[in-house]
Amino acid sequence: MDLKEELLPLLQRQLAPKLRYRTLLFQCRHMPSIEALEACLLGLDEFWTQEPVRIAQEEMFDALGAVSAQNLLQRIKSVEYQRPIVLCGPLHVCDCWSGESRRVLWQHLAAFSAGPGIAVVDVPREQDTQGLFRIVGRLSGMDAYYLKSRLTATEDGLV
Repeated sequence: MDLKEELLPLLQRQLAPKLRYRTLLFQCRHMPSIEALEACLLGLDEFWTQEPVRIAQEEMFDALGAVSAQNLLQRIKSVEYQRPIVLCGPLHVCDCWSGESRRVLWQHLAAFSAGPGIAVVDVPREQDTQGLFRIVGRLSGMDAYYLKSRLTATEDGLV
């Protein structure tokens, strides 16, 4: 099964409009897997009702360094209710922020419950995501896991 054939039913199941919590986090250790996932997610026209907004890691840095967590959150919030978002990693910007700033971002993503959905592709960040997300499964043939908000266990059941 190729990646697209695996991702399409996965997104249909994990980001279904009937579900309350609508962020799906992918964690991969290797750049080729991250790049393949991002390309496939952005090209899944069969799933997305509108073209997803791509927020690339390059946009998370400016001439002075890392953008603030508040700036990235504003960027996400400006489109999250109207269009799907693919947050493309690795999210090295998180390494430049304080623990509290990282926590605000991950809490927002874990609690996101409206709009077409957010897909995040990043490296494993157990310290930041532990307690907020839980591993739901693994993509076959690559080093990628997918995680959902722990809140889904109470609202949506285990999907």
